[in-house]
Amino acid sequence: MGIGSIDEHHKKILEIINELYEYMQKGTGEENYMGIIRELRDYASYHFVHEEKLMFDANFPGRPCTRPTTRNTAIRLTRWPGPSRNSRRT
Repeated sequence: MGIGSIDEHHKKILEIINELYEYMQKGTGEENYMGIIRELRDYASYHFVHEEKLMFDANFPGRPCTRPTTRNTAIRLTRWPGPSRNSRRT
């Protein structure tokens, strides 16, 4: 996107997804699935809050249109299973 922090967030989201893929390739995806899903859920929620703040601070013209989509996605993410941030990596 050309916005450093957002680009880094997108890279991190892809790293989490790739981590699940690697576990699946090793045959251990099922035992690691829930932890990775929790991590993805928590990080994506963090990302959406950050992204919306950037749009608000920049008075982004499309912000009112994107807000319901961002909020709906964040709500769906909170319904994913498991406890909060980094529970898998304790």
